[in-house]
Amino acid sequence: MSEEERRTPVDEAAGSAGSGGGDDGRAEAAPGERGASEDGLAGEPRVVQVSKDEALWDGLLEVGSEVVARGGVIVLPTDTVYGVGCDPFNSSAVDALFAVKRRGRDLPLPVLVHGWRQAIGLVEDFTEQAKTLVAAWWPGPLTIVLREAPGIGWDLGYSRGTVAVRMPKQGFALALIRRTGPLAVTSANRSGEPTEATVAGIVAQLGDDVDVFFDAGPAPGGEPSTIVDLTGSRPRLLRAGAIPAEEIERTLGEPLGDGA
Repeated sequence: MSEEERRTPVDEAAGSAGSGGGDDGRAEAAPGERGASEDGLAGEPRVVQVSKDEALWDGLLEVGSEVVARGGVIVLPTDTVYGVGCDPFNSSAVDALFAVKRRGRDLPLPVLVHGWRQAIGLVEDFTEQAKTLVAAWWPGPLTIVLREAPGIGWDLGYSRGTVAVRMPKQGFALALIRRTGPLAVTSANRSGEPTEATVAGIVAQLGDDVDVFFDAGPAPGGEPSTIVDLTGSRPRLLRAGAIPAEEIERTLGEPLGDGA
């Protein structure tokens, strides 16, 4: 087998990421070639650096879409914490994601989308309340829970026929989701463990259970997304987060019910 045939999608991404240079004009090191003093990831070929220059993303997006298409699990940046995700329509990939999290199906997986048009295809009814919230707060740290589309063909856990959807305000994540389609994504940590802000910390925690880690630098952190349930007779706050409940109520023009 030739050297070219032995190259993996991650190898190809390394070449793409290293060829164009960083924002200061210097060439970026390929994954596995950075010094251990930089981030503790020397020799880790599954870690792919994400440049701030969008012109250098094409190879990285191809890697991500290939890994997702074959049922792999990836770590990707978002506008809050790093997420770990997969194809929500691939049952083996979803099983692998639950295994990575080491949590039961009683906590169903949320789905990240590229925009409201993509979300419409996943739900039974994109309600007027949903449209109002999305117009005000997407992309951003707002997750809305709606009834999933009948016969959608996925199993994200014990969701009782609902799905939590969000459009993150993070350029690389959105570009990737445009390529892959919707992604089942949850925070990149083991259940009960802290969510690390750096990919080095995430690699140490998740290890070989992830196929590729996209490293865009330290996560912004802060509060998680606010979760609003729109499946009942009135909207309910399921989780307080980055967007205050008062702002959600102001947007909807009505008070939120309790999360219980």
